[in-house]
Amino acid sequence: MPKSKLTTLERFWSHVSPEPNTGCWLWMAGEARGGYAKFKADGKTVVAHKWYWETRNGPVPGGLELDHLCRVRCCVNPIHLEAVTPLVNFQRGLRLGPAMIGRKAQNANLLTCSKGHPFSGISGRPGKKRQRFCKICRAEYQLRYRMNRSRATL
Repeated sequence: MPKSKLTTLERFWSHVSPEPNTGCWLWMAGEARGGYAKFKADGKTVVAHKWYWETRNGPVPGGLELDHLCRVRCCVNPIHLEAVTPLVNFQRGLRLGPAMIGRKAQNANLLTCSKGHPFSGISGRPGKKRQRFCKICRAEYQLRYRMNRSRATL
């Protein structure tokens, strides 16, 4: 006897566990990088909270992203999500206590690199992923790289 096929929505709900105290709908299946819920829908792996939000509300408007108001990344409750600009999402992360600050916000608050040197610039091209860097560590890395390349050609 063939197994009954579940619809995508039924499969989604089979991975959700409501948390009565906070109202979060916790995702009990796979997680993507960063702790966000991942889910297979229409042959593609998608972020579960975004998929369900778009199923109920339509596509996320251009230039906006979904912010977890509850700050629980594995929550898929659409009431806990709000479509905001990336800047607003980032700024909200800065205002939270240290245990709940997102990775981007934590890095933005750093004044020095992991070796204690001050950050001194921004690398990357406009429109691409941009990140801060330490000039001292970067110079040391480039020197090591050049030395290793010159040894390899001997």
